[in-house]
Order: sequence, then structure tokens, then C-alpha cells
Amino acid sequence: RYLQDPASILRIHEGGLHFYGAILFGALAFYIYARRIKLDMRLLLDAVGPALLISQGFARIANFINQELYGQPTSLPWGIPIKAEHRIPPWNQMALYPEETTRFHPTFAYEMLYNYLAAGFLMWFWRRNEAT
Repeated sequence: RYLQDPASILRIHEGGLHFYGAILFGALAFYIYARRIKLDMRLLLDAVGPALLISQGFARIANFINQELYGQPTSLPWGIPIKAEHRIPPWNQMALYPEETTRFHPTFAYEMLYNYLAAGFLMWFWRRNEAT
């Protein structure tokens, strides 16, 4: 879609601003601002790294709301239900995967957990190795 109509990228009212678009334009604005006031980019990027991971984790909540980015069926206790209209093949075959009993891996939650753990590790590592 975007190759045929590149201007549609800017039409956020047709689907919202995706997280990666926000990062792209935010990074560009961040770079221009930092260069203009002569800030040390290495220190700024160290500070921004954990914040980006945490914000990516918060963005994953939308995947639960939209019932997207789920994994294969599971019998694990943290499996989540996905409504029939949001399922992709082959899991949209209700005879094999009934909506009442089939649960799916919440892969977005796994990524969210990874994001928070990675941000915590970066902050721990920075504090452990900061200059005294």
C-alpha cells in the first residue's frame, strides 16, 4: 500500500501512528535537537535505550486489545482466548479450534516481558559500570 501511495504514511487518521513510525520521526527530531544544542549523542542514546524498550512494552498492550500477534494454540494456564473474527488460518477453523475452549500463546506478552527485562538489564548494567 505504501509503495503505491507513499503519502498515505502521513494519514494517521486512517489507522493511527504505528510505534515504529513514532520512533522514526522521534529519532529524527531527537537527532536534530541534540545536534543543535551540541549534546553528547552517546550519553543521550544510553539514556534513551531503556525508555524505548519500556515504551515498546506499553505499545504491546494494543496487540491484546486488537487480538493480534498471538501464537499457536496452547493448554498453558496463561493462554488467551481469541475471537473467531480475529483468527488467521489455520486456527480460524472453528470445528478444530472451538472459540470456547481454544487458547493461544500471548506472544505480544512474551515480547512485553522481554522489553521490560532488557530495559532493567540495561539500567542495572549502566549503574554497575558508571564512572565514579
